Amino acid sequence: MIDVVENIDDSTIDILTPKIIGTFPNTYVYSKSLAEKVVKDLGVNLPTVIVRPSMVFTSLSDPFPGWADSWGGPVAISVGVAKGIIRNCNADRNAVMDIIPVDTVTKIICSAAHEKALCGDRMEPSVYNACSYSLKKLTWGSYTEICLKILEENPLDDILWIPGITFIKNDLLFWLMSILFQVLPSAVLHGILKLKGTKSPLLYFQRKGYIGALGVKYFNGQSWEFKNKNVQELRKNLLPADRKEFDLDDFESVNFKQYFSDAYKGIRLYLMKQPACTTPDGWTHFRRMYWLNIIVNGAVAGLFLWTVLHSRLAQNLLPSA
Repeated sequence: MIDVVENIDDSTIDILTPKIIGTFPNTYVYSKSLAEKVVKDLGVNLPTVIVRPSMVFTSLSDPFPGWADSWGGPVAISVGVAKGIIRNCNADRNAVMDIIPVDTVTKIICSAAHEKALCGDRMEPSVYNACSYSLKKLTWGSYTEICLKILEENPLDDILWIPGITFIKNDLLFWLMSILFQVLPSAVLHGILKLKGTKSPLLYFQRKGYIGALGVKYFNGQSWEFKNKNVQELRKNLLPADRKEFDLDDFESVNFKQYFSDAYKGIRLYLMKQPACTTPDGWTHFRRMYWLNIIVNGAVAGLFLWTVLHSRLAQNLLPSA
């Protein structure tokens, strides 16, 4: 497969991709499956483990609460929502969002490697699902409600619009809402910035975000129950001296509002290089955007009402004066 990819052009790869991945939802899952097969085929007589994390988010406590060093996974989406760039989500708000802190995944990796070294089994790789199943459950709707509340109390300094999110499961409606409330406003702002001589990546982000959203709908459009029986067995086998460092009790008892509050502060500090809390100038900007949001929404609602009342159908239905 590597030889095929390295020796044909991108256009041909795009044509062949649906045939190659078959029933897999996207290339990410397919490549993960291939990697596991390589480990299984070449790892005979080697003490190997496979750890499958779900959606990895910022750290819970180690090295610091909210620590992050990557824009991958839900981190970029969270920032897009916080800035007001992403306003639509093609997910089921009642579906379970399987999210797990990066330091919790690290604990599982260390514990799994230790367990494998002790048990002596080298014939098959041991598989561990590093997920929040049976540990802590959170729905997409609850996640956004918590995050939007946090962003009211501690907004980013440079928001482009007041944060808000709408869940849309219908693909056509999602496309339409994305055009109206994400792409068009971004295009207008992009044009204004271009006139000022400033480069703007907004349209690029919108394109990448839309393609990415379609790619993950298979996962966030429904609830998943990834069994983590092997992880629970790891916890039982921990020595008393190791429980403080490697058990998962801290995630089981996590307060999600505190966790996501720390997450946004950490993203601001470690990735965006901003102060952890909103500056006075940031609050001034937020208040301006708040009132602008009310004015624009009121104007749109008024225009819609005026259009309806002056339509031919309305004139035929309303009694003449």
